[in-house]
Amino acid sequence: MKGLQGERLRQAFRYFDKDRSGYISPEEFKRIIIEIARHKLSDSVLDRLPTLCLLSPGQKISYAEAKAFHNVLRDMTLIERLIQDGAVRVP
Repeated sequence: MKGLQGERLRQAFRYFDKDRSGYISPEEFKRIIIEIARHKLSDSVLDRLPTLCLLSPGQKISYAEAKAFHNVLRDMTLIERLIQDGAVRVP
């Protein structure tokens, strides 16, 4: 499943990067993340998605930045599972 989401990210990025510059707009980034990982994010995070990967306002988002954000989301599931397992084992 993880590989499928990564592939969906790659394909969506290529779709929005029409001029093949290697960058997409913050709003396009938001659309991609909502499509592949909405269930993992709160409404407040979703509202701030266009600025989460930006180092300065108005900047575009590279594939590397989108991939890094996606990796954080992917690892959130693992972290959540570890916390749940740890809570179950605590007497």
